[in-house]
Amino acid sequence: DGKEQTPDRLDIEMQDVSFSYGDKKVIDHVSLTIPQGTTTAIVGPSGSGKTTLVNLIARFWDVDSGSVRIGGIDVKDYKLDSLMKNISMVFQNVYLFPDTIENNIKFGCPNATHEDVVKAAKAARCHDFISALPEGYQTVIGESGATISGGEKQRVAIGSAIASGKKILIFDEPTSGLDYRHML
Repeated sequence: DGKEQTPDRLDIEMQDVSFSYGDKKVIDHVSLTIPQGTTTAIVGPSGSGKTTLVNLIARFWDVDSGSVRIGGIDVKDYKLDSLMKNISMVFQNVYLFPDTIENNIKFGCPNATHEDVVKAAKAARCHDFISALPEGYQTVIGESGATISGGEKQRVAIGSAIASGKKILIFDEPTSGLDYRHML
């Protein structure tokens, strides 16, 4: 029921947000502000509501009470397409298409050039492993990326998020399968 929105800024605000799965309250009166252009980590033990919190930002669910705003506009007032023009998400469990690595990186931005893809891959620290594959960026990966490791799949997904050019990147534990030596 929302409208096409083009916010002037992309800061994220949660004001007194509560959310429950049925009778189980997961988020209880949370308020936070994430200024545009900053990096914020939401940390806590397993089951503490981190994934729920980021899913509320992307409006995968609606809050029980309170509000979530992007650029000062409640996410409920955005058309879904309008909201998702600003957000790219990378999840812990990554699905890749049975296509080339390049096309998987370009998924969020089909008009990206090869140079754009390489730049995003370098930023996601996956250029080296891609270059070492038999056909490089033109290597076709199996269903859900079955021919590459879990950590490599996550890096390709991060590269796709970067290539999308969206200003809000939400990572929901996408580095859980990565080798820490390659993160530096």
